[in-house]
Amino acid sequence: MSNTDEYDCMIEPLLTMLAAEAGTSDVAGFLDDEITDHFGLSPGLVETAPIAARLTAWWRDARYREVESG
Repeated sequence: MSNTDEYDCMIEPLLTMLAAEAGTSDVAGFLDDEITDHFGLSPGLVETAPIAARLTAWWRDARYREVESG
């Protein structure tokens, strides 16, 4: 039994993008491409902009805390 699921393929590319300081629109574009090309869903079915905004904000906050603590 594995603890992976179909969305795990996005973790490494997303972390790489975030570490490279990709903007919200770049992250949203990646998510849009994955949703349509990899998962075969219709464009616009999932609103990726709010998800991308949350991911980039989370990354910035985590980096800020890391700098502040260390």
